[in-house]
Amino acid sequence: MKKLLVLMILGGVGVAYAGYYVAPDKMPLVIHPENRACSRMASLCEERSQKECVEFFGELRKASGDESIRKPIRCVMDAQSCGEAAGCMAGGGVNAVFKMGEQFLKGLNKSVGD
Repeated sequence: MKKLLVLMILGGVGVAYAGYYVAPDKMPLVIHPENRACSRMASLCEERSQKECVEFFGELRKASGDESIRKPIRCVMDAQSCGEAAGCMAGGGVNAVFKMGEQFLKGLNKSVGD
């Protein structure tokens, strides 16, 4: 019985780890799938440093929530060139600005309105 439990736990960890590499945009955001997307971007752009990319995703997550990083991660993972991956990152930033702009206008309307 204990062996079965251990095998189930190891199997679950193995599946989660494999999912992280196969489909990071579908992984729970607690696992931080942005690291995998940054690895992909570094390989496309032939850069060794991933620090800026991870910081970008961290700021994006803080600015507009956990769900805001799913599309850019999916886009980077599907990108075929460095330029395309950079466009994915830029699109994520633009979405964050729009979301923050909506919140700003909502707050402004509340304070100025009736």
